[in-house]
Amino acid sequence: MPHTTRTEPRTATVAACLLMAAPVLPGTPWFSLVVAAGLVASLVAAVRSRSAPGIRAVAVAAAVSAVFHVTILLDWPPAVRIALALVVVFGLPAGLGRLQSIGTAYGWLEPGRPTWPLAAAVVVLIVGTTTALVGWARFTDPVLPGYILAAKNSPLWQVALAVIAFSLFNAALEESLFRGVLLDEMATIWSVRAALIVQGVAFGLFHFNGFPSGWTGMVMAGVWGYFLGVLRVRSRGLLLPYITHIGADATIAVITVAGLSGPP
Repeated sequence: MPHTTRTEPRTATVAACLLMAAPVLPGTPWFSLVVAAGLVASLVAAVRSRSAPGIRAVAVAAAVSAVFHVTILLDWPPAVRIALALVVVFGLPAGLGRLQSIGTAYGWLEPGRPTWPLAAAVVVLIVGTTTALVGWARFTDPVLPGYILAAKNSPLWQVALAVIAFSLFNAALEESLFRGVLLDEMATIWSVRAALIVQGVAFGLFHFNGFPSGWTGMVMAGVWGYFLGVLRVRSRGLLLPYITHIGADATIAVITVAGLSGPP
């Protein structure tokens, strides 16, 4: 039925994007099973629709969600989580590409066409984001996670390397996932404007227990994710959003490391 073919990938991709953000919610085995069931249903709907973009988007979202749920439930280090998720985001589309009916889509890997006005927008976004994050941290006094507190007695050079690694790899994961795979595939199924909104909402929900956290942090991250998506569309590539994201992650890392000097 033509109508079903049009609507199923839309419903499936939105559901998968929102469910993928579920690792930020209470991580219990039963909760993970509910999320898994929803993602399986989304994948079935995408396959039934025979929409290659829908299948790719839902499959990547489901696999990333699985990585986060398993590593959180097993209490694995965040570095392992990021590494495994990066393998999924970059490797799964290539695996799906072996299926002739699906194909591989790596258009999101393009660096884009930076211009001076867009470069100025990057500077404005980094300054604005840094100001907002510092203000949020000062007014909320967030509790530092255990793996940050564990670094309190580490040498300065190790902490510096950890800050650089986090900034580079976390930004690579989140930009390739949200402004890369998901934005590209959803823009094909929906429209660019709808895709920008959905990926922004999912990005905000994804950070509910992140930094910044809570409802305020979720709104901050969601709005920021939307503007990163606009930057991605305007520049036609991931380079400028990636640079902007590195600036934000470096700020987050510095704030959390600075918190080590305070009481545990």
